[in-house]
Amino acid sequence: MTISPEIAKLAFLAARRIIEFRYQFFVEHGFPAGVEVGVASGVASVGVFTSGAVVKATAFGNVPGEARSLQDIAKGLRQTHRSVDRVVMSESFAADAGFPAEDCTAVDSAAGARVLIWPSLV
Repeated sequence: MTISPEIAKLAFLAARRIIEFRYQFFVEHGFPAGVEVGVASGVASVGVFTSGAVVKATAFGNVPGEARSLQDIAKGLRQTHRSVDRVVMSESFAADAGFPAEDCTAVDSAAGARVLIWPSLV
């Protein structure tokens, strides 16, 4: 599904900001040691769950599942490549965002999908 390039760019910038602020959070709180972010685009359903004073919102459907799968790919890369924070996205997401593929490393996941990793592994 093609989405607005502006929305895709904002999603990537949000993922990048998570990585940028991770170090500061680690210094202050002692965790997490690393961050992997999977970014996907499309339509998702959102549900709100409440229990007393606790309110939780969650997204569900194919797109959050794809983002989680991309995040799992990134976690696997931490085991096989140098340990750095990274964003993993599909080629279609990168195209929607107008993201330059040359800034990434393209790899084939275990599931056979081609994904892009930022920052580049090389």
